[in-house]
Amino acid sequence: MKVVGNIDLTFYAEREHLTNEMGFCVNRHNCTPKDIITYHWHDFYEMELVVEGKALHTVNGKTYTLTPGDMYLVTSSDFHSLRFDTPNVTLYSISFLSRALPAFLMKKISNLGFSCISLSKKQFERMRSELDFFIEQHEAEKRTTEKHLEKNAFERILLLYLQYLFPNGDADKQMKHVQPIQKVLAYVMENYAKQITLEDAARVAGMETTYFSRYFKQNMSLRFVPYLNKIRCSVAEAYLSSTEMPVEQIAALTGYASSSYFSKVFNNAYGQSPASYRKQRRDGFDQRGEKSETE
Repeated sequence: MKVVGNIDLTFYAEREHLTNEMGFCVNRHNCTPKDIITYHWHDFYEMELVVEGKALHTVNGKTYTLTPGDMYLVTSSDFHSLRFDTPNVTLYSISFLSRALPAFLMKKISNLGFSCISLSKKQFERMRSELDFFIEQHEAEKRTTEKHLEKNAFERILLLYLQYLFPNGDADKQMKHVQPIQKVLAYVMENYAKQITLEDAARVAGMETTYFSRYFKQNMSLRFVPYLNKIRCSVAEAYLSSTEMPVEQIAALTGYASSSYFSKVFNNAYGQSPASYRKQRRDGFDQRGEKSETE
C-alpha cells in the first residue's frame, strides 16, 4: 500500500477479491465519462481489453487512446489513470497477484512491464471468447471447490497475450531489453518525493549516465527529467483535486524544494497555475453538484 500525505494513491477497487486462494479475479465493466479513474498505482497486476467505446489511458505520463481490440497490461511499477471518452465503454478486466501464476510465466510477466497491443479481428474474437469462458468459470467456480478450469483459462489468456505481443517468439530477448526501464520506473514511484538525479536513475538501471539518457528517451519517448516531472505533477494533481493542502506543502511532498519552481513546472504541464487548477476543479464539482473524493 502506498500512502502519500493523507491521500491513498493505491487503487483498491477489486483488491479484496485478490485475497482468495487463487489470487486473481475477472470482471466485465460498463463505464461512462463520469467514471473517471484518477492517477493511481497498486501492488497487483492488471490486464484489460476494450470491447466497445473509446478510453484515454495515461500511463507513466504518456496518454494512449484505446478503442475496441486494444489490450494492455500494467504492473505495480506503473502509474496510470483512465478516462472514458464515449457514452458507453465496455471492457474486460483481470487483476492478479504474482502468486497466481506458475513461476515460469510470472517471470515473463514481471519482466515485461507496461505493454499495450492492438489485436487483429481474429485475435480479438479469440481473446474475447477466452475471456467470456474465463468469466463463466470464475462465476461457476465461486460455488465449488474445483478451480482447475478457471485457473487454466486464466493462464491461457496470459500466454495468448504474450503470443500476440511477441509474434516472432523472441519474448525473452525483448523483455530483457526493457528490464532496466522497469527498474527505473519502480524507483521513481518509490522515491519521487525525494531528490532524484539523472545519475541516480542511471545507477539504478546499471548504465553509464549519457548512455542511459539516450536509452530512456528511446524507450519512453521523452527524457528522464521531463518524465520525472510528469509523475510528480500527476501526484500533485491528486493533492490539488482532493485536499486543501497549501501549494508549498504539495511542492515539498512531490519532490520540489522550491514552490515557485513547482508552480512553473505545473503550469507548463497543465497550462495553469496550481491554484487556478484547484479552483477550476472545485468550481467544476460545484457546477455539477458532485462531491470530491475526500467528501
